[in-house]
Amino acid sequence: SIDPLEVIEEMGADALRYSLVMLSAQDVFLSREKFEVGRNFANKVWNACRFVLMQLGDLKDASADPGQFKQSELSLPSRWILSRLEERTAAVEKHLGQFGLAQAASDLYHFVWDDFCDWYIELAKPMIQSADPSLKLQTQKVLFYVTEKILRLLQPFMPFITEEIWQTFKQKASDAKAWPETLMFAGWPHTENPVFRDTAAQKAIGLLQDA
Repeated sequence: SIDPLEVIEEMGADALRYSLVMLSAQDVFLSREKFEVGRNFANKVWNACRFVLMQLGDLKDASADPGQFKQSELSLPSRWILSRLEERTAAVEKHLGQFGLAQAASDLYHFVWDDFCDWYIELAKPMIQSADPSLKLQTQKVLFYVTEKILRLLQPFMPFITEEIWQTFKQKASDAKAWPETLMFAGWPHTENPVFRDTAAQKAIGLLQDA
C-alpha cells in the first residue's frame, strides 16, 4: 500500500490532497503516478502566480475589489476571463453544494490550467508590453484580481501553497490593510449577482480558440 507521508515528502501535501479529491468520484487503482496530477497542477499554479507577480511591476493600486473595473473600458480578453471566472465559480459552488468534490476540483483544474494559464496569460503578454499605458495598467489589474480570486477558490483544496502565494499578493495590494490576516478568513467569491457575465466576449474568444 502507499504511505501518504511518503507522497507528501516527495510531492507535497497539496499534491496529495488535490489528487485524492479529483480521484474521489471513481474507483481506481491508487498508484504513485496518480498523485502526479496534483503535483503538476501545484507547480502550474506556483509558476503562473510567479509570472503574474513579475508582470505587476510597480503597480500601486492593485486591488481585489470588483468595483474597480468598468466593463466598457476592458479589452476583449479581460472581459472574457472575468466572465469565465464568474461562470466557473458558480459551477464550483453548485458542485460543492451537491457534495461533488471531485467535479468541483476538476472544474477548477481546467479553468486555471486551460482558461487562465493557456489562454489569458498568453493573451495578456502583448497587452502588458503594449505602448498604450492604459491597456497595460488595465491588464495588470485584471491579472491581479483574477489570480487572487483563483487562490480563494483553490484554498479549500490546496491550503498550503495558496496561503503562501496569497500572502505575497497581499503585500502588493493597495488596500492590504482591509485584507484578512490569512486566506482562510477571506470570503468565498460568491456569484449570486454576476457583474462580469459577458456571453459576447465568451463567444468571440471561443471562435479564436476553435480556430
